[in-house]
Amino acid sequence: MATTGVAGSPGEPRLLGDDPVDAANDLLDRQGMAEHISKLLTRVRRESESSVLGLVGPWGSGKSSILRMLEDHLRNSGRSGWIVARFTPWAYSDAESLQRGFFAELREAMPKGRRWKQTRQLIGKVATAVAPLASIGQYAGLSGEAPANLVRDLIVGDTSVSATHERARRALQEQDQPILVILDDLDRLEAPELLLVLKLVRMIGRLPNVYYLLSYDEQTLIDLLMHTSLVGRSSERAQNYLEKLVQVRLDLPSLRPYQRSVLANRAMGHISQKHNLIWSEEQEGRYKRLMDKHLLRRLDSPRTINRVFGQAEAFYELVHDEVDFVDYLAVTWLRTEEPGVHRMVQRYRAEILGDSKEQVMRSFQVRQQDLSGLAERWTERVKGAGTQDRHVESLVELLAYLFPVVGAEANGRQHQGYGVDVAGARRGVGHRDYFDSYFSYGVPAEGLPDRVIADAIHDLAEGIVGPAVERISTELRQNTGRVVWKLKRRLTSHDRATMPLLRLVASQYPRLDDGRGTLGFGQTSEANSLSYHLLLQLPQVDVIAFVRECCRTPPGLNHMSEVVHFAPKATSNEAENALRREARPPWADEATREVTDALREHHARLREMPLSAFDSEHLARWWTWWQMDLENAGQWLRAQVDDGRWDLLAVLKHWVSGARVMGVANAQLRLSELSDAVVEAFGAERVLRDLHGWLMQAPATPAGALEHPEDTDANRELVVAHSLRQWSTRLQQRPSGEEF
Repeated sequence: MATTGVAGSPGEPRLLGDDPVDAANDLLDRQGMAEHISKLLTRVRRESESSVLGLVGPWGSGKSSILRMLEDHLRNSGRSGWIVARFTPWAYSDAESLQRGFFAELREAMPKGRRWKQTRQLIGKVATAVAPLASIGQYAGLSGEAPANLVRDLIVGDTSVSATHERARRALQEQDQPILVILDDLDRLEAPELLLVLKLVRMIGRLPNVYYLLSYDEQTLIDLLMHTSLVGRSSERAQNYLEKLVQVRLDLPSLRPYQRSVLANRAMGHISQKHNLIWSEEQEGRYKRLMDKHLLRRLDSPRTINRVFGQAEAFYELVHDEVDFVDYLAVTWLRTEEPGVHRMVQRYRAEILGDSKEQVMRSFQVRQQDLSGLAERWTERVKGAGTQDRHVESLVELLAYLFPVVGAEANGRQHQGYGVDVAGARRGVGHRDYFDSYFSYGVPAEGLPDRVIADAIHDLAEGIVGPAVERISTELRQNTGRVVWKLKRRLTSHDRATMPLLRLVASQYPRLDDGRGTLGFGQTSEANSLSYHLLLQLPQVDVIAFVRECCRTPPGLNHMSEVVHFAPKATSNEAENALRREARPPWADEATREVTDALREHHARLREMPLSAFDSEHLARWWTWWQMDLENAGQWLRAQVDDGRWDLLAVLKHWVSGARVMGVANAQLRLSELSDAVVEAFGAERVLRDLHGWLMQAPATPAGALEHPEDTDANRELVVAHSLRQWSTRLQQRPSGEEF
């Protein structure tokens, strides 16, 4: 998306200002309208010695730009003969100075030559004569009363308003040169000031060859007039008053869709060129969809377009390369045009990102749910944010477009993680890792900028251990899932940082929480996922060398055991691997042999270890071995019992699994169950035979006793006894000849 010109050149948008546009920057044919008004003024002059024209349009529609072009046209056209005076009523601090300024601007616009000297003096006298009118409430339409001698002085003698006014009339008739007085931004005035200006134009300022062009937003003026004693609360009377004052009405046409697109595309091109934005076809498509379906209908004036794109330009530098620009533009539009919704989005951050407790619990419910009320909830939230009723539906649609969770719930569906991941892949506002950057004018202090990820990858490739690499190391220990997700997305195939990053992950692995014994995934699971992803980028010879290197230490062996186990299983049944949507890597078989050989050697060194020293880390390592090499893992465990080193019942009690309640500080381990795998390792018949006497004397399990009991020796015995009795029942019920 390119722009034309360079900074400051004609045709370039000035997004951060609100100055009127000149002819060189006119994209809306305002110059043509200005020229038409100029011709219209000539016709009006032929038909009336003084008249009032009204340029009517909403705020930001370009009225001031037309007035500027008209003024330039009249001043620069030698044949027009018009004198132009510009009066800005809201620039005066009180009613009396406003009155004086009205005539002062008219006088100052007149030529300074001898011919106009007397006329200029008479206009000045009119200003002096009417100055006290600001104090006369009934005459000026303001509240308050004036002293009787003040009224008398204004209406009698040669210095009266009427006498002075009449002399000024004759002088202007003799000059026979038209004067156009432009009054812009009348809608900025307070009600009393507005009424005073309108009465000055209507009663005193109607002089020969003096014409007025008023610029205003009609609805604002009607609202202001309804706050005066002259009109009262009647909008019809206010409308009639304006119609009586303004003889020629010039309504500024609304922006057509094409014109809105032209202005928006020019502004977008300017920002794109300034910040060197390079968009993919997918981004171009999303930008077009955002504009066509959501924003263009609300970008209804040049001022609105400049304000939105100006805000986007002003702050984008703070989040460059940390957000998606299309989403950023949409959020900027919310901030400028719908601030209530912008605040609401931040208030409901958890719900919008799918992180609320209600949403998490709902995702675990398998049964069919009625989610129809979710759409109504978002509608009510948008309404509660102060959105006009006619815009509520489109605002909900915009939120659904930006936030996959809202999109799903607005359609009465359970949200899926896939949509959120897609948003994250483009740094979208709908992903928790990027959400706050859209509302914080930069990446928050607790956030992880993508720039740090890029710098760390660069430094690792160059063998530099700088601040970025140190930050990544810290993130691996504290926010493993976040940094893993971002690293995966930024790394490319055959990146030189791949092997250094693998070694960095392996070095931090012993310091990560494995998550075992809790109801969730641990940090090690995220690290294993990253290492597997990295190994897929390497040649097979490098993979095997790295796996062998890691397996020399127990933590490295833990790491590689899980990483290699992560590969899809070797099977001829493609359906079994369909969900993984990937093939088994070519190095998987050899890497598995390296790991299983290392596990066998490792456990061979543990033969003399007492069972009490075989802690949870050793148990986890044996479970991994069992999953990868069932025969050798089972044989080793049986040998520990057969050779008399370990007691069978003690082994079963030791192998009872447990879990801790998530989110509870210092939660105690609660027992779960005895896995069938350990019974199968010895053989169910042998276990029941060897422990028959103990099982006959073991107490029956009380009702509810196995609902996650505390971790005590007695409770472990209860779990083992309960499991073995279930095995006994199943063996008795099996058909003849069937084996387990």
